Amino acid sequence: MNEAIRQIHNTAMDLSQLARMKKHTLDGKVYSDYLKAAYELDLYALSKMDEPKSDNERLWKAMIIQSAGWLAFKCGYIEQAKRLAKTGLAIPTDGYVLSRLESLVAKANSELKKDDFSKDNASFSIYGFL
Repeated sequence: MNEAIRQIHNTAMDLSQLARMKKHTLDGKVYSDYLKAAYELDLYALSKMDEPKSDNERLWKAMIIQSAGWLAFKCGYIEQAKRLAKTGLAIPTDGYVLSRLESLVAKANSELKKDDFSKDNASFSIYGFL
């Protein structure tokens, strides 16, 4: 992985940190904007990465994928978060990054099931009034 990609990812992480600080000051719009910018930067970094050739490059790619996935999740892009996590899980890695990717898939599945449940209940409620 080259230095430019590392810098893009580090900038994304800086924006994510700024977003967390804004969340604590209850500035929701700025929080959301910073998270989306961080997410887009991580996606950009991914688009510039070559196919990994070494274990270190595979680890970095998986790490940036899991970072982009969690940012997508925090932005409310649950389907995209799940897709990113599954893409990351296809990269041979282990340890922390693997557990974070597995956790992201589980959380995304949980959120998607909540949405399905809400939609089912909404349909039931409307039907009950007819």
